[in-house]
Amino acid sequence: MKLLDEILSYNENFVENREYEKFQTDKFPYKRLVILSCKDTRLVELL
Repeated sequence: MKLLDEILSYNENFVENREYEKFQTDKFPYKRLVILSCKDTRLVELL
């Protein structure tokens, strides 16, 4: 539970100090990101 307590504490401080404001954006984000994934079931056999 120690790790969970650290995460919750960090989150609480993050919100209290309004550190999230520097990450806010509007409808169109400033950075572009593409995530590519594959759902091919044959890949499981390779693992």
